[in-house]
Amino acid sequence: MPEEITVSYKYELKECIWAAIFHFINNFLERVVYFLMVIYAMVCWYFFGFHFVWLILICFPVLFLLVIGLASWIRYLREPRCKDILNLRFSDDAIYFKTDHVDSKIEWRLYKKILENKRMFLLYYGKECFTIVPKRVFKDKNQEEIFRNLIHRKIQ
Repeated sequence: MPEEITVSYKYELKECIWAAIFHFINNFLERVVYFLMVIYAMVCWYFFGFHFVWLILICFPVLFLLVIGLASWIRYLREPRCKDILNLRFSDDAIYFKTDHVDSKIEWRLYKKILENKRMFLLYYGKECFTIVPKRVFKDKNQEEIFRNLIHRKIQ
């Protein structure tokens, strides 16, 4: 018999911020651009001497992460749905998503990509759009493992 995973949770501010930063860090093209920008600035600093522009370019990736965190914080405070309790049921046929404002059945084919770290799963349904599933919502490691197997089986 296929297993279902049911979780209920409310997003926490820190999860929204970590998810945005995790998403940014895992975008390969952005990492390459910022890495090259830092290398360029360091080489210019070495050959042409100190200039505040080189320092800004070197610090830009860190400053950008701070801006991402700040934007996530503001979005969390302004967006009422961030405070809703999410009731999610993951089954073999679909994901059932229910809040005070939404009651929907989402087909697995909507999701295209999975990212995981020690805090959460990000289930992508667009290049920049994802569902955050915090690991704290699972009752134990076994339920988390069942969930991990299910999403890897369903999201290609």
